[in-house]
Amino acid sequence: LDIDFKFKLRTKIDAESRMKRSTPKEVFETYKKRFTYNSEFELEQSPNPELRFAIVIPCFNEPNLLVTLNSLLVCDRPSEKFEVLVVVNQSQDASDEIQSLNRNTVEAFKKWKTTIDSNIDFYCIEAMDFPPKKAGVGLARKTGMDLAASRFAQLDKLGWIINLDADCEVSFNYLTEVEKNLKDTIRGGHFYFEHRLDEIDNENLKIGITLYELHLRYYAQALKYAGFKFWNHTVGSCIIARSDVYALQGGMNQRKAGEDFYFMHKIMPGGDCIEINQATVYPSARISDRVPFGTGKAQGDWVESGEIERMTYSFDLFSSLSLFFTTLGEWYASRPDLNEYLNAFLMRSSFDENVSKIKKRSSSLDVFSKNLTQFCDGFFTLKMVHFLRDTYFGEENVVTAANNLLSEIRGEECHLNAFELLTAYRELDRHNE
Repeated sequence: LDIDFKFKLRTKIDAESRMKRSTPKEVFETYKKRFTYNSEFELEQSPNPELRFAIVIPCFNEPNLLVTLNSLLVCDRPSEKFEVLVVVNQSQDASDEIQSLNRNTVEAFKKWKTTIDSNIDFYCIEAMDFPPKKAGVGLARKTGMDLAASRFAQLDKLGWIINLDADCEVSFNYLTEVEKNLKDTIRGGHFYFEHRLDEIDNENLKIGITLYELHLRYYAQALKYAGFKFWNHTVGSCIIARSDVYALQGGMNQRKAGEDFYFMHKIMPGGDCIEINQATVYPSARISDRVPFGTGKAQGDWVESGEIERMTYSFDLFSSLSLFFTTLGEWYASRPDLNEYLNAFLMRSSFDENVSKIKKRSSSLDVFSKNLTQFCDGFFTLKMVHFLRDTYFGEENVVTAANNLLSEIRGEECHLNAFELLTAYRELDRHNE
């Protein structure tokens, strides 16, 4: 929680304002000088002059890539130009089995491409030599997003980089909703998502993914209830960034998991991020060991453990957290009266000293409030939540916690089961209620 790191983030956001007169090409050239960029994966084919949207799909050990690509192919036909960049990737020390599967995926893509008739340009990037220490979804996503940003820079125009995963499908209006919603003023965004429960034959897996998705939605809505400004989901297959914003914020990180969370919490504090809720991304609900945490890992742990309930953060934790976020504006004049739980965390994180530094660098209450809100970002809030959980509140059954929060939101006592709760929380997210 170092103050200098936070002001570096603030400086990146301010840089966007200072560089408004820079061309997209100039912005990207600055990015290449300041951050790691690998030109090895640049395409021989020049981008279409009308290119407006690039969809990046990391693909590792994935046997069903064509399902995802066909899902895009049968979407309602867009009027603007899209291209799809599939990054088939592996580590230098990948097993023979993974190498074979990836080769088959590349060959299947090449054969498939000869059979289609589409106004979307599809490309396959063969990133088969990632360093073992860096190989993973973060580096794969970065490779594709860097390439997309480079292609918009070649055209010296703004474009949008849209992320999807190689085990997802999308609704028919996915591409047309992109066109409708992504205007030049939009810096980034996120798609609505759902796991398709009706396509899961295994009842245990169905219960597992229901509870996991409920946990994700409960956590987001609980943060919103607590007054956290940047409460939105950060699912990797659903995130969007404008190409110049991507470059100005330092691009995608190379984390092996959680890359989506860290990236979006660099983008969101700058504002002008939207939720595209009328189109849907359908992630896979299968078991997977591709990343150390996330949906696939959660499903595997669920089946292996034989548990009959899933735990989450206690609702009481967010009631306490709301006291912090609703009193942020008071810190300019004096320190607000907080409870022992919050005070313990703030003391541990030297929050009072950091507030003093922010105040010295702020010329007015409005500037102070903006800077303090951005200081208390997703990283800070996650650390606070984990501290409160581990030190005071513990965990709670997700069905109990979700009912408690829904009761507060609706103003009436709720006693819904897991499937009913998931339906209710999907509606909350869909309509941003």
